[in-house]
Amino acid sequence: MGRLKRKYGHEFKSEAVRLSYQRENIKELADELGIQVQRIFFI
Repeated sequence: MGRLKRKYGHEFKSEAVRLSYQRENIKELADELGIQVQRIFFI
């Protein structure tokens, strides 16, 4: 079975970017947001 493609809204993306500038550990942020670390760099 294929993967479900998840779409992230503008609000989620903006918040993820804002938080990424405040955090030193991006892995922990990704875990909190429920996304893969690579997604933070492609949001």
